[in-house]
Amino acid sequence: MKHTLREAAELAGISRPTIYRHVRQGKVSASLDHDGNKVIETAELMRAYGELRQGETQPVRQVETGSETAGLLADLIQEVKLLREDNRKLNEKIEQIAIGLIEDKSKAVPDLSVVAGIDTGPEEKKKSKKSRHSFRSVIDAMKADQAAKDKSRG
Repeated sequence: MKHTLREAAELAGISRPTIYRHVRQGKVSASLDHDGNKVIETAELMRAYGELRQGETQPVRQVETGSETAGLLADLIQEVKLLREDNRKLNEKIEQIAIGLIEDKSKAVPDLSVVAGIDTGPEEKKKSKKSRHSFRSVIDAMKADQAAKDKSRG
């Protein structure tokens, strides 16, 4: 027997968007009926989703036990911890690279006023130091923001 995607979703106990996504991804094979609507054979639904619902009151799909759920939850918690640690390390590397770029830029770019023999005065030198200082303050603000996010999460 052939079922519309809406019927197939109900029989499989999944949402309509999920069945559409599974058809697009090739997880479930669908064909077109004589009107051009996508339909799925009952056997294909059973192959992809196991036992089907027989009505609203009898879900036949297997439900995970509490210990399986707890195991999955523990795995997810561990993965989140690892991802947070990776994120922290990447942020540290970004900060080191940014500070290195600032220091390299200040070393690599000669003071053209000195090379040209022009005295720009202390005001211009203050601006140069200010721009380096403001960039460092942006990095410090980013670190503080990330630390606050990490603290609120965990």
